[in-house]
Amino acid sequence: MQGDSVVEPFYFEKPLNIILPYKQDLLNELGIRAEELGLFFFTGTGSYTDAGIQNVVVDTVANRIYAQVVHFSTLVVRKQQMQTAAHESVMSGLPQQYRLEQNYPNPFNPSTRIQFSLKQSADVTIRVYDILGREISTLVSRKFQAGQYTAEWNGMNNTGKMTASGVYIYTLSIDGKTVAARRMLLLK
Repeated sequence: MQGDSVVEPFYFEKPLNIILPYKQDLLNELGIRAEELGLFFFTGTGSYTDAGIQNVVVDTVANRIYAQVVHFSTLVVRKQQMQTAAHESVMSGLPQQYRLEQNYPNPFNPSTRIQFSLKQSADVTIRVYDILGREISTLVSRKFQAGQYTAEWNGMNNTGKMTASGVYIYTLSIDGKTVAARRMLLLK
């Protein structure tokens, strides 16, 4: 194989509970307090993200980190910095950006889940379109607080009829402005 190839992350059907032990004596040698630890995915570009990691708890008695992950990727335990508001957002578990994840399962039949993240409260709309750009279904249309959420599409259109097999586009709109779109495949 020549060159690099991009592999889509493997998304779990539901968040996977993980437990990671850490060594307190190693943290002491490095001058890191356990409360400063964070769990991140390595992006491969020299940076880290917490998108797809939920409910992180550092247990300083059992020397364990508990969390839920929604996809398989390279996990990194590292010290978190608290110098900016963006880092404080990471510490609080809130997303740092608006994000629309790839639906899972994909291809799907009869239903699929779509995860999205909000960095602040906003009016959110998630719509499904056919390949010609016609609106098929509105999955979400309401105000959400900052956080991570999941919408589900059962393959039905806005009138309650089952749609045909094919490629569909779903979009995330924040306060009336479309910020992300992805493709999904319905197979019957």
